[in-house]
Amino acid sequence: MGDGRWFTPQRGSCSCECCGGDCAGHESKVIGYDRTAWACISQWMPCAEVRLNLKDDISSLSGCDVLFMGCNQACENAIHFDSGDFATIKSWIEAGGRCYLSGEYSGCLGDLAALNAFLTSMGAGMQLKDDSYDAGCSLLGGRDCQEGAANIASGIETTRYSLTATIDLTYGGTSVFLRSAPNSNVIVAVEGLSSGFLFLSGDSNIVSGVGCGDCPTYDNSEFFCRIVTYDDADII
Repeated sequence: MGDGRWFTPQRGSCSCECCGGDCAGHESKVIGYDRTAWACISQWMPCAEVRLNLKDDISSLSGCDVLFMGCNQACENAIHFDSGDFATIKSWIEAGGRCYLSGEYSGCLGDLAALNAFLTSMGAGMQLKDDSYDAGCSLLGGRDCQEGAANIASGIETTRYSLTATIDLTYGGTSVFLRSAPNSNVIVAVEGLSSGFLFLSGDSNIVSGVGCGDCPTYDNSEFFCRIVTYDDADII
């Protein structure tokens, strides 16, 4: 592009239906990514407008409904935005934006301190802790959510995952998914920040439901459809 911008608005050919569930309404949404698109999100919501590489053009965040950022199914760093962009992201969330930050478990995440510094700069109270557990192919569903968990998880039946880091909700945030016994560690949490929401994941596998070696894979399309399409009152 001649103006030096890196984001690419896209719309795919589609039936406007999620893989595994109806996602009516996503076709009117604008989804942004810090870098490249996440394959599962693109598959589940193929009709949404997409803006890529927002880390290279933070001005393109304006007009986005949702921002997906962080680890994309890989052991890597989660924060790719320059710290000078944090204030813009914070203002966007507070004005009604929904930001999903994908972290990883200990030994996989490359920048835990930077991730938690980002959370703090957003005004969030939740933090990702430096630990991990083997979930042993535990099944996980709405029935496993703790009392008072976010409405956005209500009624979702099953997903799988392998490893996850614990999210500390001492100073803010509401659990969305919890591991089954014996350890109830938060996989995804959400915190309301003014008019918007910040979601935090302790494992990028939650995006696809992939995990546990040869275990069957269950997608989590319904949950991510809700992040994009739910009314504010239905989030938490």
